Amino acid sequence: MSVNEQKKKVEPEKKIRQPTSGFQRHFMFDENDKQLNNPRKVLWKFIFSYLKPYRGTFILFLVLLLIGTAIMSLSPIISASIIDNGIIAQNSLYILNISIIYLSLMIFMAVSNYISQYGMGKVSQRVVFAIRNDLFYKLQDMSLKYFDQHPSGDIISITTNDIDQLNLLVGGQFVMIISGVLSIVLTIIFMYVLNPLLATISLVVFPIFLIMMKVFKKVVTGVFKQTRESISRVTTSIQENIAGAKVVQAYGQEERVSSEFDQANTENYRIMIKIRRIMAVFFPFIGLVTTLITASVLLVGGFVILGNVTILGFTVSVGVLSAYIAILAQFFRPFMNLMAIQQIIESALAATDRIYSLLLEQVEIPDPEHPESYSDVQGEIEFKEVSFGYIFENGGAEESKSEEVPTPQMNMMEQMMQQNPMMKRAFDAIKAFPEPYSSFIQKNMMKIPPNIQQKLFMSLMGSKPEEIPQKIDIILAEFHFAVPNTEMAKNHPEYKTSFDKPEKDPGVRTQTPQLSMMQKMMQQNPMMKRAFDAMKAFPEPYSSFMLKNMMKIPPNIQQKLFMGLMGSKPDDVPQKIDNILAEFHFAVPNTEMAKNHPEYETSFDKKPIKAPGITTPTMEESTMHGMSAGGMGGMMPMNPEFISMMAKNLEKMLSGKSSVMQSGGGGMGGEGGGMMGGGMKMPSPQSLARMLASMPIPDELFQDFPQIVKDAINEQKKLIQHEQSKGYILEDVNFKIDPGTTLAIVGETGAGKTTAVKLLSRFYDINKGSILIDGVDIRKVTKKELRDLIGLVPQDAFIFTGTIRENLLYAYEKVSPEIEKKMIEVSKFLGLHNFIETLHKNYDTKLKENGSNISIGQRQLIAFARALITDPKILVLDEATSSVDPYTETLIQDALNKARKGRTTIIIAHRLSTIKNADQIIVLGKEDHGILEEGTHENLMSLNGKYKRLLEMQSKDIKI
Repeated sequence: MSVNEQKKKVEPEKKIRQPTSGFQRHFMFDENDKQLNNPRKVLWKFIFSYLKPYRGTFILFLVLLLIGTAIMSLSPIISASIIDNGIIAQNSLYILNISIIYLSLMIFMAVSNYISQYGMGKVSQRVVFAIRNDLFYKLQDMSLKYFDQHPSGDIISITTNDIDQLNLLVGGQFVMIISGVLSIVLTIIFMYVLNPLLATISLVVFPIFLIMMKVFKKVVTGVFKQTRESISRVTTSIQENIAGAKVVQAYGQEERVSSEFDQANTENYRIMIKIRRIMAVFFPFIGLVTTLITASVLLVGGFVILGNVTILGFTVSVGVLSAYIAILAQFFRPFMNLMAIQQIIESALAATDRIYSLLLEQVEIPDPEHPESYSDVQGEIEFKEVSFGYIFENGGAEESKSEEVPTPQMNMMEQMMQQNPMMKRAFDAIKAFPEPYSSFIQKNMMKIPPNIQQKLFMSLMGSKPEEIPQKIDIILAEFHFAVPNTEMAKNHPEYKTSFDKPEKDPGVRTQTPQLSMMQKMMQQNPMMKRAFDAMKAFPEPYSSFMLKNMMKIPPNIQQKLFMGLMGSKPDDVPQKIDNILAEFHFAVPNTEMAKNHPEYETSFDKKPIKAPGITTPTMEESTMHGMSAGGMGGMMPMNPEFISMMAKNLEKMLSGKSSVMQSGGGGMGGEGGGMMGGGMKMPSPQSLARMLASMPIPDELFQDFPQIVKDAINEQKKLIQHEQSKGYILEDVNFKIDPGTTLAIVGETGAGKTTAVKLLSRFYDINKGSILIDGVDIRKVTKKELRDLIGLVPQDAFIFTGTIRENLLYAYEKVSPEIEKKMIEVSKFLGLHNFIETLHKNYDTKLKENGSNISIGQRQLIAFARALITDPKILVLDEATSSVDPYTETLIQDALNKARKGRTTIIIAHRLSTIKNADQIIVLGKEDHGILEEGTHENLMSLNGKYKRLLEMQSKDIKI
């Protein structure tokens, strides 16, 4: 297909994805609940704290600015004096003298404004310089966990876009704000000096302007918070796709990533259009009011002059009237400027909010207050009872304290949380509430009536942890409820402390809290929404029974009902429900099945008996692709036709054929604009892929999927597994490496091999136990001293933009001739020198970003050389040969055999040639979270265990 044909093919889709009038359904000035994370006073205090060193200089420039503003405000009075006492009085000498004075004042004003604006601008640039430095230094102190949890594009956006936005405020708008306020104050004073009558008429609308400014500020605060976030998402998308351009093109995913970027860009476009709409309303309105006031002053002043009358003892001259026209323009211009600046202020505060939040981030791996030092390091390494996990169920604690058996409702709830990021965040937030409030809300989440739920949700949004108890107490007290064992409950014993029997609202149809909560969940999940609507259409009493018990039915029965009823006709529903429930000795009340089998249970309030023969398949037993049975509570295979339909829809989306706009309301589709069912969003490609990744799909069906669909499902599957990999990765791990020996670590993906290396380098801190080097806990020395001992060669070595020399000597700030000589020796030692000598500028050859102008093997050799030049006591190779060609692998292997002599070496590898000569080998197990086998190559092979199986897999080109 030609390029032009491709463009024609994609063009219609792009037209549909463009912003349409659909988003105009929202209220024009809707703030969308996007508020700042930190109080405005705190943010202003943060900004001004950087001005303290320049306080005296800043005040001097402020005085000069005040003088210049005063002269500017005085100019209409001088003009009035020239007209009345010079032109009308025909006094030429007066005109000459006042004109000279006026010219002198204007020159002085220009000079003072130049000095003040330049000086204040220079001070503000120093402030921005200091903040940018503090940000960068802060990022250097952050652990890898911070970078794992925050997209690099978001971090880049804070350090570039947000800093630039703050620069707009302190770099020039401070001057305009101060001069604008001074101008308004002085102008009001001079207006009353000239003519109190006209001044009073002019200032009638002054309160209107103040109200407008307050409304404007309130409106734009939330909008500009959204702006900073949307720009960050655009930056992240650009950064990821530029960095991964080769992968994108290799898999032919240009249209897919373009579509994803288009979504982020469209969202940013919509927010910017919303801002333009706000500006288009406010500023013309102010201009209209200004014009009306000017016309009123002209009307009153003109009649007073023509009639030569006095009003309340005040007269108006031609000079005064002309001066007033100039004053009004001068008076309202600062208002308009301040409102224009308001958008910059709000945008800058939104940016400052993100900057300040980053600077407040806790340094998770601090250096000890009184560090110890290593002396004459031998290189002995010992892991003693080491336990570590990235994510824990209770938000970071080492172990879950609760042994309570989850209810079916809670089990269902947790599954829904996994499918809905927004609800997951809310659920995690509740877990972090102070006790006993956290336990109370979790226990009663499904029972709290909707009106109380909503009030709690709105009030607690954005609250600080210390504010939560008081807010919960106040809201519950309105409904005569209280959290048990709190002051509120003790002071008001008449308040209820349980929601087991919620009161009904008069005139409202009976609706259980579980059902209300369920309905809210349905609105967030299209698939569940369709299932919910289908149940409403069931014949009675089956519909009421299913809706009432939806949150109580155990997962195994839920899944069988879901599969059995999928695609059924309404007439078939009763019989199918009866048959499925009968397998588990249940029946719907008041049906033939219930009457014929009185022994069957008709309620799920009691714990149900599991049907004989129904077992949850293990990972090994499952023949399904996707999540294991345990991952979805024992879910059985779903309807193949339904799965195939979902896969086809996903293929259309990923191939750029879908005409559905994914980035919000608007677009096509009639009522609701771009929605399903008049307001329900179509799922995005990521959401649909995630649904499929969460389902156990038969392998034969999965293999029939297009490659693009399989790749998307596998990608989401990895994300789900990562998100759900809570608990320990390594638990109670013990091993010791003698000085000068080599340890090889092997194991399946996710067993914790690389994690162990990260813990040794203290990129993360362990949860339990200790890691010792020469008997000293690594937490007792500084991170720099520890990492100076370790030479790390990662699998994907990063190459900086710069010369080969600069990359090789990256660890050295100052390079001596001895270090240069060592660089050459190490390069020759690795067989790298000959390659470098063939380049035009040898060691001064410029490398592009991440070494894109050299091969992967050459990049890996440079990384290996960079580590060896520092002469580390401990050498770590993390899959260093996994991505290189056989020739480069041979070079690295030969060099490694020489380099590991006299130094402690840790090798993470999957190739037999790399690990077989190790003095000690440990095999890590993913399920066991620790060491399965330990010994030499020969010993482990004789065990006929995990190690041998891994090597057999490797011989079949399966990576271990």
